[in-house]
Amino acid sequence: MNPPVDAPIDMVVNPLWQWIFGVLHFGVAGLTIYLALRNPMRHRDWWEVLFRTVILCSGALGAVVFEGAVDRAGKLWYAEHGAWPLVQFWGTHVPLWVSPVYLWFIGGGSLFIIQRVRNGCRPRDFLYIFGGIAIADVMLEVPIIKIAKLYTYYGDNQPFFNEHWFPLPLWFISTNRLFDLVPALLIMLLMSFRTKWVIAAIPFVMFGSMYVSYAFVTWPTVSALHCGASPQVAALAATYTIVVGVAATFAGAQLAPRMTNIMAHHDGPSAHRSVCWPRIWTPKQRVQSSDLSRPLPPVHIGSTVGTTPRS
Repeated sequence: MNPPVDAPIDMVVNPLWQWIFGVLHFGVAGLTIYLALRNPMRHRDWWEVLFRTVILCSGALGAVVFEGAVDRAGKLWYAEHGAWPLVQFWGTHVPLWVSPVYLWFIGGGSLFIIQRVRNGCRPRDFLYIFGGIAIADVMLEVPIIKIAKLYTYYGDNQPFFNEHWFPLPLWFISTNRLFDLVPALLIMLLMSFRTKWVIAAIPFVMFGSMYVSYAFVTWPTVSALHCGASPQVAALAATYTIVVGVAATFAGAQLAPRMTNIMAHHDGPSAHRSVCWPRIWTPKQRVQSSDLSRPLPPVHIGSTVGTTPRS
């Protein structure tokens, strides 16, 4: 497929900045792998190691199967001349350093949400997570666009966007929060099946959820961008994308805590960490929990000595 006619195809990569951001993102990806696997490996929980590895690797492969499509749809162009090549898809060129970004941002973000769900966090905690994702998105993209100039957004009718003072379209920021949430929830739903072989379907669920999360909210904006709509119409379409994306985020934050035990039958010794209980348990619940660790007095029933049941 030919490149888009209005894409800035003459962009040239700055080798120094490509090395800087390339090494940075490969380093962050390596740190993500280490943090994700150190606890299950310490416990020799090999199924959990496999589960987390599949999610991270599936996220990295998203750069191959999805990035070109969203670039074409959302009018994003990577500098081609001098870039480290990864794949050409839908008339766009995706550089190699995008793959580690997908590993830590999509794979690592989805895995982080899954772990928070399994640990039993409350809705407000997930809103903080989604706010952090939005901040991370801005901190990730703006320096690459403005300083390194490794890629750019384009289009005369690109809504909520200014090449100089707002180079990251606002509708992308709101949509990228679903980019971690939807894969995480769909993976947990998939893992509700008891067979361990279901883990083989995780890559396909992740790839599909990438397309679903974007198509669900961005279809009017993408249509406006590619049908020659006026800037005003494109802005209305992007408003729909932002509103629905934010609403879906709030809905996901309410739904996620209800899925705490949905894949508990797969849990090994490293599946949970008590990182959320001080914030999500009430004082009464904490007292009840501490009571469970106290020795219970014996009770004599005939000649049998037992313990009183815990209420």
